[in-house]
Amino acid sequence: MIFLSLATAALIFFIPLLRVLLTLYVLIPVVLDRPAARHAVAAFRLSEELRPWSMAEVFAIGCAVALVKVADLADVGFGPAFYMFGALVILVIAQDRFLCKWSVWNSLEHPKTS
Repeated sequence: MIFLSLATAALIFFIPLLRVLLTLYVLIPVVLDRPAARHAVAAFRLSEELRPWSMAEVFAIGCAVALVKVADLADVGFGPAFYMFGALVILVIAQDRFLCKWSVWNSLEHPKTS
């Protein structure tokens, strides 16, 4: 049971969080028009390889279904953890939809020279 719990926590929270942090590590120097961070190519590659395993949005749909089912049996309340998880899901979805991977790879492979 402990292995299943750790795998679930990794797929739901830790991998999406790692993807967001790796993307920020790569994009912040690019956006600030500075040289790419050390190991930025490897960090962005890892972030893209983790994409299929980042299942935060799938878990959010499962939670919504479970909350509807449990609402008749118990008093359901939303606490800080729910809102933090909601923010993480929104960040992951925004990252997947609005990030142009071609532009990031292009800026990493062909840095500007002053």
